[in-house]
Amino acid sequence: MSGRRRGWRVWVGRLVLALVPACHEPVADQPQPRERPSAAPNERAEGSSEPVVDEPSAYVGVVISPRSVDLSTEVPGTVVELGAALGQPVVEGALLVRVQTPTLSAEIEAADAALNQVEAARVEQKLLIGAAERELAQEQQLASAGIGTAQERARAQLELDRARAVEQRLTAQHAQRRAELRRLHVQRDTGRITAPFSGTVSTWYQPEGAVVSPGDRLVRLVVVDRLWVRFAVPVDDLHLVRPGGAVDVLPVPEGRRLRATIRHVAPELDLASQRMLVEAELHDARTLKAGQACHVSLRSAASRPKAGPVADDHHAIVASSTEPTVAPEGM
Repeated sequence: MSGRRRGWRVWVGRLVLALVPACHEPVADQPQPRERPSAAPNERAEGSSEPVVDEPSAYVGVVISPRSVDLSTEVPGTVVELGAALGQPVVEGALLVRVQTPTLSAEIEAADAALNQVEAARVEQKLLIGAAERELAQEQQLASAGIGTAQERARAQLELDRARAVEQRLTAQHAQRRAELRRLHVQRDTGRITAPFSGTVSTWYQPEGAVVSPGDRLVRLVVVDRLWVRFAVPVDDLHLVRPGGAVDVLPVPEGRRLRATIRHVAPELDLASQRMLVEAELHDARTLKAGQACHVSLRSAASRPKAGPVADDHHAIVASSTEPTVAPEGM
């Protein structure tokens, strides 16, 4: 029985040795199927009638206000009144802030009193001129009757000339006092900062009670009822940019996709980044805020819009939150 088992094991071992080399024998060369090269971007397949279109490009943009301004004070003083709250809409000409100079009221009162004093002196001098004219006329009548002397006539003429000279001096002083009073009133009015256009109060730089100097910023006013988007386009995609062209805007964080129309195109490239600033007007920006980031899809005229989100590989934008730069229609 043990001899049979030994023979069976020997036979199995020989079979294994015979099969192992066969597994390592090289397989005859067989023709391998060639992989079909993928079509290059913007190339049509042979025989295809579909037009060649550019793929949409995506950029990082920022929502901006079409008009904004920082208002500063031209006079030193204290902020005594804020005419609007943060985020409150105001109309053109509305009072925003009032700056009061501590000594300005006293200076106005003193200038007004000096002006009144000069006016009173002018009235008195006109009375003296009238008296001198009557005295001169009387001396002339006496001279005609052969009674008066030439010395009396000369004295009366000199008094009249002196009175008229004083009246001229008072007239000049009166004009000077009026100009000084007007300057003080203008300075007081300069402390009243009003809205140069209808907009919304965006920032208060100084609280009520703050002491300010000429040139200090007080309040920022922006237009928020219509917003724009600014983005930078690299030189390789300049052929996609044209005034009047449509772009897709996807706010960050992601929201509904908005449409915008290109309005302004910078006349030259930025030398450092080799990009060109573009500004587009948003059609519906009620849910957006100035300064908010967004993704901008710039498409050619023949490209079709896609429903999915824009690509994540965006170009960096070099832009500020100032009002749009008016650029020529075209490049």
